[in-house]
Amino acid sequence: MRTWRLWLSLLGLAVTAGWVATVLTGGDMTPASPGPMSPAHAMLEARCEACHASATRPEAKAAAAPAEMPAARVAGPWLGVTDVACRTCHDVPDHESNQSDTPACASCHVEHRRKAALAAVATGHCTRCHAGLDAHTRGEPRLVGVDGRQIRSFDDGHPEFAVWTRRTESPHRERLDRIPPPRDTAQLKFTHAKHLEPDLPGPAGMARVQLVCADCHQGPMALAAWRFGKQPPGWSPATAPDLAPAEEPAYMAPVRYQQHCATCHPHTFGDDRFPDLPAPHDTPPVIRAFLNGLYANYVVSHPEELSGPPRTRPIAEGATTRSAPSADEWVRAQVLAADAVLFRESKHCQLCHVLEEAPASDLPTVTPTRVPIRWLPQSRFDHGVHRLLRCTECHAAPQSTETADILLPRRETCQTCHRPRGARNHCAECHTYHAANAPVDMNGPLTIRAVASGAR
Repeated sequence: MRTWRLWLSLLGLAVTAGWVATVLTGGDMTPASPGPMSPAHAMLEARCEACHASATRPEAKAAAAPAEMPAARVAGPWLGVTDVACRTCHDVPDHESNQSDTPACASCHVEHRRKAALAAVATGHCTRCHAGLDAHTRGEPRLVGVDGRQIRSFDDGHPEFAVWTRRTESPHRERLDRIPPPRDTAQLKFTHAKHLEPDLPGPAGMARVQLVCADCHQGPMALAAWRFGKQPPGWSPATAPDLAPAEEPAYMAPVRYQQHCATCHPHTFGDDRFPDLPAPHDTPPVIRAFLNGLYANYVVSHPEELSGPPRTRPIAEGATTRSAPSADEWVRAQVLAADAVLFRESKHCQLCHVLEEAPASDLPTVTPTRVPIRWLPQSRFDHGVHRLLRCTECHAAPQSTETADILLPRRETCQTCHRPRGARNHCAECHTYHAANAPVDMNGPLTIRAVASGAR
């Protein structure tokens, strides 16, 4: 029995060694899949050739295994996935143009592990470079600054958040902990504290109101109708059953005058003939064209406007007579009166906008507001995921008395939840490696059949 055990053991080792040798030398045997694919690549699970080249075909091996590819990436009859294979479908930009070394796609995005999202890479992949960034860049590192070159985790080395303020004297982002703090340079007169005061005058015919953040800041799909704002034509609010969790809006929709402000701040121009008719919320030349057309049409259907109090008019030989103004003169007078209300009185255009006198023109110009759309352009944030929190837990709006206040939360606010043994604090939660630093062609080269079949 001892002899048989010995020979059986040796035979088992010989068979195993033969199988391993066959696999490593590119034999015809196909090894079992090392694991299930991620959901994004599930359609290719049975099509190894979609990503892997065959090691048994010399021409495929030469094409798929360039000289710089490590030999360790060749496994069995299939070669390891190359960046060329990944970029056949994924047309993504590089991380930074001045990076001195670029990791292979498969070194961060490891397949056959049924990962829900391959983009959710471990923090270690990021800190491999960012823990000593100077050694991995050519020239001066951009964006991160001096305080962002030794990042080991969100809690260790991560600098304070930086915002893009569009200041001409500071073309780069500014840290929120800068002294003096960065200021919002948008040319708009608005204070959050004033609008959150209790017992404010509301729309005409309504009682006093108490505004809340959601009255102005809403996602693309609101759960309920606006309490005070005007809904765009053809728009209907989505109801809770219509919204799937994946459809929760990541970013708030921009605040727009017509939808959010016009009900309480109507753009009327002080004429009793048109008490509820607003002027368009547009540039002064467009507003004046609207007024000219309005009064010109009005005087045609109301000729009695021209028979009002006459004015003196010179005639021959120094005598004078009394006569009514012409239609053009009457229209011009009405337009100038409306202009004075809209552009000169403090409760109209100047309430929110900065107006400047234009040379050689009797109309002012409106300074562009330049309200930022993205304060943190190098990161991403999902308001839908955080919808259970009060807005004021992160944004100090009730205490903001100046338009220039930047109401973004500081890093320590996020670290209250995003910390070890708390909410996820991986780099990939907020950052993407393939930053969009160049235009992307939205008309790709592949067909549906090619994607579904894995053909290249």
